[in-house]
Amino acid sequence: MRTIRSVGDQGERSARAPLSTKNVMPTKEPALPTNRAFVVQFRARDEATPVRYDGRVEHLVSGQARHFQSWEELRRFVEEILATEAEKPP
Repeated sequence: MRTIRSVGDQGERSARAPLSTKNVMPTKEPALPTNRAFVVQFRARDEATPVRYDGRVEHLVSGQARHFQSWEELRRFVEEILATEAEKPP
C-alpha cells in the first residue's frame, strides 16, 4: 500500500490506497542495463601536447577502476568487465 497525501485548507491528510498493478512495466532487460555502464575520464591536455588518449575508466556497478594510457587498454578493461558480467546469472 502507498500513502496518498493531500494538502488543503485543513492541513495535510493521509489515506491508504492499494498500489495498482495495471500500469506495471513488464520485467525485461533494459536496452541500456546499468551493469554495462562505465564512466570514462580523459586527462586534460594543453594545445601544445600531442593528442593522447589516457585517463581513468570505472565500472559503475562494481566500482572497479583502472587508469589507461591508450584506446587498447581502455577497450581491454571494458571487455574484461563485460565478459565477467555475462558470466553472472540474471
